[in-house]
Amino acid sequence: MLRRDFDYALRGLRRQPTFTVTCVATLAFGIGVSAAIFSILNAVLLRPLPYGDSDRLVVITADQKARSTGDVTIPSDDVADVRDAATLLDGAAAVMTLPGVTVDREGLPPERIAFAEVTTNLFDVLKVPMAHGRSFVPADETSPPAPAMRLGGSFDLAQAAPSRAAIISYEFWQRAFGGDPTVIGHNIRVFAVVARIVGVAAPRTELLFPVRFGIERSPDVWLATPDLRRHAGDSRAWRVIARLRTGTTIGAARGQIEAIGAELRRRIAARSASNTHLRLEPMRPYLVADSRRAILALGGAAALVLLIVCANVANLQLLRTAQRERELAVRIALGASPRRVVQPLFVESLLLAGGGALGGIILAKLSLSLLVNLVPWNLPRLVNARIDGAAVLFTVLAGIGAGLVFGLWPAIRMSRRNLLGILHTSRQPSLYLPARVQDMVVIAEVGLSFVLLIGCGLLFRSFAAVSRVDLGYAPNGLVAFGSTDFRMRSFEEAIALPLRLRERLAAIPGVTAVTASLTVPLSGQQPSMLWGPPAAVEDPTRLHRGRYDVVLPGYFAAMHTRVIAGRTFTTEDLSPGSRVVVLDAVAAKIAFGNESPIGKTIVAHWQTEQNTVFSVIGVVAHQRHTTVVGAENESLYLPYIGLSQLNRWLVRTSGDPTKLVSAVHLAMSSSSPPVMMADVRTMNDLVATNSSATRFALAILATFAIAASVVTAIGLYGVLSTLVRQRTVEIAVRMAIGADARSIFGLIIGHGLKLAAIGLGVGTGLAMGGTRALMSLLVGVPPSDPISFAAAAIAFLGVVTVACWLPARRATLLNPNVALRDS
Repeated sequence: MLRRDFDYALRGLRRQPTFTVTCVATLAFGIGVSAAIFSILNAVLLRPLPYGDSDRLVVITADQKARSTGDVTIPSDDVADVRDAATLLDGAAAVMTLPGVTVDREGLPPERIAFAEVTTNLFDVLKVPMAHGRSFVPADETSPPAPAMRLGGSFDLAQAAPSRAAIISYEFWQRAFGGDPTVIGHNIRVFAVVARIVGVAAPRTELLFPVRFGIERSPDVWLATPDLRRHAGDSRAWRVIARLRTGTTIGAARGQIEAIGAELRRRIAARSASNTHLRLEPMRPYLVADSRRAILALGGAAALVLLIVCANVANLQLLRTAQRERELAVRIALGASPRRVVQPLFVESLLLAGGGALGGIILAKLSLSLLVNLVPWNLPRLVNARIDGAAVLFTVLAGIGAGLVFGLWPAIRMSRRNLLGILHTSRQPSLYLPARVQDMVVIAEVGLSFVLLIGCGLLFRSFAAVSRVDLGYAPNGLVAFGSTDFRMRSFEEAIALPLRLRERLAAIPGVTAVTASLTVPLSGQQPSMLWGPPAAVEDPTRLHRGRYDVVLPGYFAAMHTRVIAGRTFTTEDLSPGSRVVVLDAVAAKIAFGNESPIGKTIVAHWQTEQNTVFSVIGVVAHQRHTTVVGAENESLYLPYIGLSQLNRWLVRTSGDPTKLVSAVHLAMSSSSPPVMMADVRTMNDLVATNSSATRFALAILATFAIAASVVTAIGLYGVLSTLVRQRTVEIAVRMAIGADARSIFGLIIGHGLKLAAIGLGVGTGLAMGGTRALMSLLVGVPPSDPISFAAAAIAFLGVVTVACWLPARRATLLNPNVALRDS
């Protein structure tokens, strides 16, 4: 019996290929985009973290409430205090990473790698196994002193005494050592540190943090840090991961960490001055805290699209079923029961849904690949999104649900009709349709589509606001890349080398400026140190933890950063005893208020926990280093004096900076000594990545909104076309007794605009609450922005007017004589 229904439904769909293709394509779009968004949601929000017993992992971070700055790094001494005092934690591990440092290996040339410095308990806290060798042990923290290396000299890695223990990644092991099992015990040099390889981490070992922190996701080398107590007062910035003890609740552990933070504020004046609070958060939700609501909002948008698609296909099904009333009535007259007549209709709906689900899986694969590869976003696990078993199951369930939604309704409506009476009432199909139900469906479609359009408008205005933010530098024409040479040399040579490189790069045709610095804006690196006005020597509560950078002379001119007062660095400032500093406008305001800081002094814990006095020579505009929008710390700039490496170079050109990369690479590799370059990024790319959450959401919602508007317009067109057919006799009579084309046109288009107006009202009410889910992505635009609402209403009314015009125009061309004769 079911097979006959299947064959009957399949023949019916083949007889109307246009209807079939339209329904399947519409459903494939709705199901496909929903499946793609579900895959992202599953990868980012639902899938467990790639660590053992990951639900017990937590993150400990710090908030400087006096400065409205959250998620700041934690200094070494505070990490040590947390490890000692947090009895409700089964270990707290600290990590910091650096991109693109140079590593020397026995018998192999240097290579640029991603490098992490970690406490020895990190792999135990994460419960990450070793693929080969062993993990770190506590004894690795008590390392011997680093080997003495003469300036300008070389040394034998195989003979040098290691000062650290190192674990290398599985991928680096395969790439650099060919998976050689004898790698254990080999020496490598990272920076000026010689390390002994003790283990190889499991494949695909990752460090997961919010992308804005700039933590390297997949370090090549993990270096054990010495005892944190030996680094008290240093300028290193740690991120902390911990594991709850079995039986401990989040609330209890959070309370203990807050108590530890309170004790630090009581004991350390600088913590009190900044009102630094420690905060403990479950790791998985913390990773996506910035974007969780936005992801859920996109999931809701995909669900709206699927509902709109189902409603539209249901309307098409109602229309098609109504056109077949006479055929169905004949079947009843021949003895078929109403159930046997309606059942093939339901099977037909399931066939359409099955075709839509199959097409949806194909579309989901294509669209997901496009989303992940072409649209960067600040989500830590977006690259793990894929069409897996869960996504396929979702797609199948979505197809079945869609079939029930748009198939069951027309079948039930038709089962309640007196089909046999149709044979005695008209020579033409009655085209009976539940007009009120159809109107309600269209109103729902309009309302849901309008919500998507408003969300799109809000994100568009936010993106425009982001593009107008003053970054403190001009990103156009800038390309940044990493390059570091760690060979030991005399101070004079350490100063001369970057100056020679700058001259070589500046000689490249098209280059207008060259500079180098410790970090690059928006790269995620945030080196910090304690600093304050001279009064901080007697009153440590005046100390602040601010971001610092080390730059070459000419840095601010190359970056097009405005000099507000004083001067910037010159080559005369490049000397071992140089103690000059340039403050940004935020730091100058903190230390000196409205007074001029030029010629005054500050104190800072620069490479020591003791106060070092610096003379302020200039004030520059604040550069956006951590985020395009939102609060961030002040910046202090120090001249390069050979004590810190210049990790990043920036080259400016008046044209396309990417076209200079090959020439820059040649200049660096042919220098003496040759210097490698890696991690090439344009500043525009860094800015775009930082604001990619808004751009990505805008692209998705714009696609959804356009598609939903088109589907809604098709649905409205179908309703009005049906209305014209149902009211053919009425329209003919009106025309016969003198009604002109304008009044007939107004009758039809007025009905469509009435439905649209009601739908816009419903959509406005839904959007007032729904758009609040986008608040984390909105910049300078409230969720109830009237301009966005008005623009969306005008745009949608334009689409609706086009959809109404075509049926209304057809009604005015009706020949009343022919219509009355054929009725």
